Amino acid sequence: MIYRFLALKPRTSLEDGRLTIDTPLWVRVVALGAYRKTVVVDPDSRCISFRTRRLGKTSLRVVGFSEIERLDYRFDETGINTGSALVDSPDTTECYTLGIVMKERREEITICRIIGEGSVHYGWESVLAGDDAIDYRGDQYERSLGLVKLLQAMTGLPLT
Repeated sequence: MIYRFLALKPRTSLEDGRLTIDTPLWVRVVALGAYRKTVVVDPDSRCISFRTRRLGKTSLRVVGFSEIERLDYRFDETGINTGSALVDSPDTTECYTLGIVMKERREEITICRIIGEGSVHYGWESVLAGDDAIDYRGDQYERSLGLVKLLQAMTGLPLT
């Protein structure tokens, strides 16, 4: 079973052919409005705009598709000890990072990260020792894969 609420994911919308990727509302609230990142992919203008607000200062960067070498899609996983005294049964936190790599200087620019709980199950021995019989996981894999496929279709850029 996949639990969507277990993933930290950006808000996305598709309007007038443009894809908008925005910092989740609850993150903006927790940051007291001090941080927000909005990325707009516009296939008609053939550009990606990055608008970032940090502590009241806003920056805007617009990158043309022709300046981009490729899309970057990375996966990182971190084990977390679930606290069982008898069995080390780490579940995971999964992080999918979507970004672009520029042609000049090979600069990497992050578009967004999708983070969520993964699950690792080690069998009945670990359950008897205190691990959960059912491990829950977020939908971060499905969300990130769908988003990267959409970015590929909109930009025509290769993927690494």
